[in-house]
Amino acid sequence: MKKIFTPLAGIVLLLACQCNTQSVEKEDVTTMEEVKDTLKTEQYEGYYKVPIEAISNDLFLINHQWMLITSGNETDFNTMTASWGGFGTLWNKPINFMFVRNTRYTFEFLEKNVNYTISFYDTAKYKDVLTMLGTKSGRNTDKIKESGFTPLQMPQGSMAFAEADMIIECSILYKDQLNPHNISSKEILNMFDFYTNEKKIDRHYVFFGEIVSVWKKEK
Repeated sequence: MKKIFTPLAGIVLLLACQCNTQSVEKEDVTTMEEVKDTLKTEQYEGYYKVPIEAISNDLFLINHQWMLITSGNETDFNTMTASWGGFGTLWNKPINFMFVRNTRYTFEFLEKNVNYTISFYDTAKYKDVLTMLGTKSGRNTDKIKESGFTPLQMPQGSMAFAEADMIIECSILYKDQLNPHNISSKEILNMFDFYTNEKKIDRHYVFFGEIVSVWKKEK
């Protein structure tokens, strides 16, 4: 028997296609919402885990918002304020790079521990605390107690503070001492005399750390 395609059948078929399209679109929207919710499913002590790419849209985040570098474990750790560093890619891995002098107490902890955190704060609110943590040494004073910050052990074992807006867990991939002979800018050499003064033992080391996870505070 010959099949006849009537206008009525065409209308029914068209409506069916529209219903299916709306169903697919609705399903896609639901899926996207589920993806967004998934970003907040892994939570830890008031923070939720976000993709590494969501660190910041600010290329010079560390310029505008001082960070704390913290190394060690729950029983023995130290922290320092830093404003030299950034983010990028090395060996196909997302990395943080930072510069620490070998005379800093935190440097000793970075030498002994492969894991560390960098954490960011409301600079306007905590400017005085961050200044203190960057100028006083934990070698001869309990500056962490003085800061009033709440120590927080992160999932990979390294330390941070519960007052942070964002905590980034890292693992050291490479470190090396900066060589003054490789600094081509005379302005920089003149500005920082510890590069050229042989009597000074201050030397910056550059650290490249793989970014393991990023945690942002729930608001």
